[in-house]
Amino acid sequence: MKRVFPPPCPAVFLHLPMPRPASSSSFRDLLLVAAVLLALVAGAVGPALGGPLVLDDEPALALARDIAARGAWSEVWRAGADPGETLRGRPLSAWSFALQAAAGLDSPPALRAGNVLLHGLTALLLALIVRRTLIRLSHPPDRARTTAILAAGAWLLHPLSLSAVVYVVQRTEVLAALGSLAALAAFARSLDGVPVARWRAATVLFCGAAMLAKETAAITPLLLALYDRCFHAPSWRDLLVSRGRFYAVLAATWVPLGVLVAAGRGRGGSAGWDGGVSVKDYLVTQGEAIAGYVLHTVWPHPLVFDHGPVLSSLPAALPAGLAVLALLGAALHGAWRARPLGFAGTAFFLCLSPSSSVVPVASQTIADHRMYLALALPVTFLAVLLVRCLPRAGAAAGAVAITALAVVSGLRHQVYRDEITLWTDTVRTRPSNPRAHHNLGRAEFARGDLAAAERHFTEAERLRPGDPDTRHNLALCHVRAGRHQSVSVLLQRRLR
Repeated sequence: MKRVFPPPCPAVFLHLPMPRPASSSSFRDLLLVAAVLLALVAGAVGPALGGPLVLDDEPALALARDIAARGAWSEVWRAGADPGETLRGRPLSAWSFALQAAAGLDSPPALRAGNVLLHGLTALLLALIVRRTLIRLSHPPDRARTTAILAAGAWLLHPLSLSAVVYVVQRTEVLAALGSLAALAAFARSLDGVPVARWRAATVLFCGAAMLAKETAAITPLLLALYDRCFHAPSWRDLLVSRGRFYAVLAATWVPLGVLVAAGRGRGGSAGWDGGVSVKDYLVTQGEAIAGYVLHTVWPHPLVFDHGPVLSSLPAALPAGLAVLALLGAALHGAWRARPLGFAGTAFFLCLSPSSSVVPVASQTIADHRMYLALALPVTFLAVLLVRCLPRAGAAAGAVAITALAVVSGLRHQVYRDEITLWTDTVRTRPSNPRAHHNLGRAEFARGDLAAAERHFTEAERLRPGDPDTRHNLALCHVRAGRHQSVSVLLQRRLR
């Protein structure tokens, strides 16, 4: 006869481990993590907060002040011919600077503090995307949260990503990444069965906003399609059939961007087919550029504020170029087979494609701040690998790595305390950069060291013969030294 057991007494459950409410403890833990990361960011960026405005910073701030003073908010839609006016044709970025100028918060510390705030919001979006994606891949929620915090924290404090924060005008890069990640987060939310129309409308809105910040956001629709295929859609055909109209609307955000790019005429000749560097030379150099970016992801030293117009020869660039092509091929193969690692690799190259492709950017063939959004992919991969290989000690090891990145960033940003230290460091790491010698000469001239200024102006003239600004400043050195005959010769050369 089957024995029937009575229902257990509720008192029995008093001896079992009951699930604790996750809300209060988890929220306190997240607040603690956020406070620690905030303190680390303050320490990492602090030495550079009051540093001087450099290169395109001054003309960008002048334009923002003019917009705020005259209330000419529509001025930013007209792209300028001056390559220094990097805010023209980038309305969202220009308005952010103009709003700060209107509020009287346009000192270097205030501008960089604004960049830090936007950088923090972007890191928060990265953490949300990583966590949601890992849970979609059936990772345990606790492990997914730990991985997301480590990935976002490492990206938040990495010297490569902070290079776009302390160089004030590169807020354009930060805002473009913020819009792209906001679009990706909204799109990922729409894939979870929540009110789809609302989140897809938000996706289009964020995508369009990103493109009004900087042209690099043009990759956003492709990034979303890649994410869709690798983590949701069973095939590319199914993706187009089920969401083809949505992607058509998303692609329509390219139209205003295309109009702004065309009006910009290659940003005053500093970018595009007429930028002064051939497609072949630029493409060859990108092998060295991308290989350097990858190396500096895991070993961020030495970094350079301004690489200058670096051009590599084909024999010298061949090993790095072949390695990059091998990585690209493996990434594309993984993406075609819808592998998560394939998404990470392909998205990495996709994020770099606007600046590391066949479209020359003559003023800077290599620039560390271009890794801003792309850096999120290898950093996230390393965080996933760490937590998977060290399920118990991964969080502690990640915390040590994040702290080390904060220390490296803080030491790196010591060179931003004034123009002399910044350009001296640049000349030391890139002695063949004529712009670095020219700017160091200007800084030395401003503090009265005519001998050092003349030495660097002469080197800049040797590296870039015929530059009128360099000859003009060299002539000023001769005027101060009383060598009027050589001044006449220099000015005649400049006139010719």
